Amino acid sequence: MLSNTAPVLLSAGTRFDWAGNQGVIHFGTQQVFLMKFDSGQFQNFTPNVIYQAYDTGALRLISKIEAPVIYQPIQTDEEADELQRLLCYLEPLDREECPNSNATRKRVIASVGEKLGEPENKRFKPMTLYRRYQRWISSGRNILIFTNNYRKRPESKFSDQLLNLIEEVIYDEYLILNGQNINACFEILRNRCLQEEIPDRCISRSRFYELINELDPIEVTLARLGREAARKKTQYTEEKIWAEFPLQYIEIDAVHLSLGILSEEDDSFLGSLIVYVAIDRFTRCVTGYSTSIKGKNKGERASAVIDCLRHAVKPKTDELETENEWNCFGVPHFVISDAGSAFNNADVLAYITQLGASRITTKTRTPKKKPFIERFFRTLREQLAKKLPGYIPRKVDGIEIDLTVEQGACMYLSEVHNTIDTFIVDFYHQSGHKGLNMQTPAEVWKKSCPDNFLCRLPEHIDEMDKFIGTTFHPVIQGPNGVQKNNIMYNSKELHRLFFRLTGNATNPQNPKIRARYSKQDISSISVTDPNTMLSFLVPCTDKRIKKGTSLVEYKEMNNNANPASKKYCSSKDLSVEAAKNRQKEKNKKSKSNNHVGGISSKEPLPEMEALSAQQLEALIRGESGRLAEVSDNQNSSNGKPPTTDAPDEIVIDFDDLDSHEVE
Repeated sequence: MLSNTAPVLLSAGTRFDWAGNQGVIHFGTQQVFLMKFDSGQFQNFTPNVIYQAYDTGALRLISKIEAPVIYQPIQTDEEADELQRLLCYLEPLDREECPNSNATRKRVIASVGEKLGEPENKRFKPMTLYRRYQRWISSGRNILIFTNNYRKRPESKFSDQLLNLIEEVIYDEYLILNGQNINACFEILRNRCLQEEIPDRCISRSRFYELINELDPIEVTLARLGREAARKKTQYTEEKIWAEFPLQYIEIDAVHLSLGILSEEDDSFLGSLIVYVAIDRFTRCVTGYSTSIKGKNKGERASAVIDCLRHAVKPKTDELETENEWNCFGVPHFVISDAGSAFNNADVLAYITQLGASRITTKTRTPKKKPFIERFFRTLREQLAKKLPGYIPRKVDGIEIDLTVEQGACMYLSEVHNTIDTFIVDFYHQSGHKGLNMQTPAEVWKKSCPDNFLCRLPEHIDEMDKFIGTTFHPVIQGPNGVQKNNIMYNSKELHRLFFRLTGNATNPQNPKIRARYSKQDISSISVTDPNTMLSFLVPCTDKRIKKGTSLVEYKEMNNNANPASKKYCSSKDLSVEAAKNRQKEKNKKSKSNNHVGGISSKEPLPEMEALSAQQLEALIRGESGRLAEVSDNQNSSNGKPPTTDAPDEIVIDFDDLDSHEVE
């Protein structure tokens, strides 16, 4: 390793090259060095780190650009004031994190111009300040570069008025989102030169093209196409992506195919197809996949990601209609995925953790971090999807089909699974790969994993089958079980859990539990016992829902039932007029009979109208003793002796009493 032993003086303004990244020492003390890189980023380093990097050769000093030769000093006050004014703009711009940004230049011009008290028409224009800032940086931040005495100062044959107009056209017409092309900008410039009556002759078309080509290509892309396009333009490959052994890294991602899926029940349209694939970096083998149906406003699903991982880690015990065996399985050490909502999910992370693996999340829109899965998707489109009936190619493929996905749909999901199995096992795994020295993935897997000796399995593989879908927190609705999407789930084990959670309460409240639910298979849910933390499957009570039925298929099946609106019957719709007339006659006859407070007896009591309110209440309640006592009290209060010939007990037949509410 090379090392520097010569003494060095690190002072502010010293330029450096640190592992290919150039910058300048902003300031340095005995405790810390502040380094400003040309990208605009500031970083702090201790002196020990700086000296160690310099000693190992990682930090290399760059000789300062020599100051321009000045023939004579500044002689006029106007020139000195103009240089000082320009410096007031350049120094704040240099302290910004992104000095080359147009928004930054506008902000600096506004703040400095307001501080100096300059009107807006006297301030620097953004492009003028940009040009002068670049020239100031290239001269080693020497303000004397702008003096009239600078040797070999290039004399421009165009006036400042024309140069400012050129900058305005470039900034207003070209450096904007979806701006004009270069030829249109030149025509706009020529017309404005005629309108504003600039005395100078307009520049030639070729010179205008040269000015455009001299602009920073990253800034042009950022202004015309956006931040994402500029980020992709700056990407580059630093190292080759590789793995040391099978199942060290698997890449997982999803591809959206414009392939319509029909229901096997009634051939109704369910939606387009999404395929989730897990591929091993070392062998290029596909270890597992899953599918989901993209309905209206539905995207990738975390439950489908978990199904893909489950299929990747477990042996392929299902009977496959393929010529070769699919022996690629096992728990990976690292799972690489992007930051999409379906992959960067708490339930997915919990499943990966329970498998005994770790997750690596790449930045969004960085396909180079997952090159093998992206290349497989391209192969899947070209060699399989284009051969499936009903597939609608992408516009970038250059094929125009005058059909929608729904109009071209003609395949069932089971047929799609069979074709994917055949393509992966019998074609992709048996094809030579350039990255494998033209060996097939099946051969590399067989050599690296003889008899699947290196394949790790989950510690509790049976329990992993209960880890389905995403988490939700329902309540146990007594003997009815758990409800999800208008579907009830119940079992004896869930019913026993309900009694354990509610105890001996006479009026128990419905307890809330933790459960898991997969939209890919709504035939059962997984419930976790909060006391033992063990999971168990609870099937749905609707036995018409078979295993493997997705939520999309279930909703589509119910939508095709053609439900009718409710109809309500009124009395006018019934032929009961004769019965109503008989009821009215009967009510008139009953009103003509003797009534007491709405209570009638078979034998009317004598002097019933003379009963008081207290006597009537005692009569209604059937308290004959209290009735006599109330009568004696009233007679004594009225000066009358109590009645002696009254019967000992008044007997009333309450069978024919009308129905009344009595408090």
